[in-house]
Amino acid sequence: MRLIHFNLYSPKLAEYKAKKAGARHAKKHLPASPDLVTVKLIGNEPVFDPEANPAHARLQLEAAGDERLPAWRAELGTVEKTLTKYPSRWALRAGFTLLLATEFAGISQLLSSQGMDNPSRSLVAAAGSCILFYLFYKAQEA
Repeated sequence: MRLIHFNLYSPKLAEYKAKKAGARHAKKHLPASPDLVTVKLIGNEPVFDPEANPAHARLQLEAAGDERLPAWRAELGTVEKTLTKYPSRWALRAGFTLLLATEFAGISQLLSSQGMDNPSRSLVAAAGSCILFYLFYKAQEA
């Protein structure tokens, strides 16, 4: 069991190997080329051949993506544009006030049929309509 991890790369060793490979190329009267030294140190770069290698073919298919993607993006753009159109703020406020007044009138009429007097009936109707609106808001969140 190895507890110590050794880092096998060191810049000094890489520089030494590069100089050694350059000296060998110079002895053979080859041009000192960084590409030749890199190939000597790292090795040849693998060739991407999707026709012969099935793993490369699979990678090419995954990289290409779905051909329906541009159509999906266009559809997403139109849906986002339609969903981001909000109604007017004043229309919402007017509708909210109208619904609150309707709730108040309904609760007030219900309490008057039960025999409650007017000053207390208005207070209870206002509180009841506010409580109902709050409960509807909480039910909408859940």
